Amino acid sequence: MKNLKLIALVVAVTISSFSYATTANIEDPNSELRKQIIELLGDFEDTINTKDVEAEVVFTLNKDSELVIVSVNSEYDQIEWFVKSRLNYKKIKLSSIDEGKIYHMPLTIVNE
Repeated sequence: MKNLKLIALVVAVTISSFSYATTANIEDPNSELRKQIIELLGDFEDTINTKDVEAEVVFTLNKDSELVIVSVNSEYDQIEWFVKSRLNYKKIKLSSIDEGKIYHMPLTIVNE
């Protein structure tokens, strides 16, 4: 009986930690927020040896509707600099803003 209670407690804690740790993802390519971010990024003109460069941009929105870049995960340092210089503290126009919500946006830059 003691083991059964312990197992139930472990299962309950595990389930609650998974539901608490979820983050918002921007995966809808047609979302208004994604469109505005892509527009702010503009063109990346740099010499990269590979055809495509992939990155994950982690950001949040502050109370003034500004993007705050948390991190840019990529193997290329110049991509991080590019994204931060173009997006950090830029205003976004949205009808409702989830201040402090963490977003993960996949980003692919095609070098033509």
